[in-house]
Amino acid sequence: MDIDQVFDLISMDHLQPAITNIKKDLPQSACIFNNIFLHSKGLSYRYNFFKPGNAHSNSHIFLYTPKLGKCYSQQSELGIYCKESEATVVHKLLAETNLIDWEKDFCIFPLPEYLEKAVDDMYRRQVPGESLNKRKSDVFTYSANVKPLVCPKGVKLCKLGKRGVEVMVNEYRYKHSVNVETLRLYLRQVPNVGVYPDSLATQPREITTDDIGVAGDEEEPLAWVCL
Repeated sequence: MDIDQVFDLISMDHLQPAITNIKKDLPQSACIFNNIFLHSKGLSYRYNFFKPGNAHSNSHIFLYTPKLGKCYSQQSELGIYCKESEATVVHKLLAETNLIDWEKDFCIFPLPEYLEKAVDDMYRRQVPGESLNKRKSDVFTYSANVKPLVCPKGVKLCKLGKRGVEVMVNEYRYKHSVNVETLRLYLRQVPNVGVYPDSLATQPREITTDDIGVAGDEEEPLAWVCL
């Protein structure tokens, strides 16, 4: 079924080749790389990914929106990526696609600087008198040059125990944009780590992934993150 005349939906089994392409563009492609990687591993199912067809089918241009049944245009989030040399092409494609309802409120994922102008210009054209609100974001992703991880004194780094998982789930329970059952599925498959108080850690020390144990079921993390 044709969803859009400009962009083609990428099937799940074709996400891996996409990863190979955009991995070459890191760090500019960090946001799209993270999302496609998680989906390709079956760790997330939130987004549909699109590539332009025909003449631009071999480009590094991607667009992704939340899965909403057949109502692809009613997005609350929008992701766009391309190489710097493709920014002009993206501007043209955004003007032609019906996947984006510019009149709706939505959040655009972090963009490379060279793509900001194209997206902002298109928004101003589609919604006269309005402009996008910009916010600085930091995106963390894969790196081939990883420095040793140093754990400060007074804390330890552990995989979440029972209490840590409860804290994470409760954090998202009342957020309308997060499906708790999807989060639970995610937690069962992805290693999640937390920073815990540790009175025995009197000195900073370098650690590796082999040093990360599992926290006690009653221990509550000071902070946590999904890896």
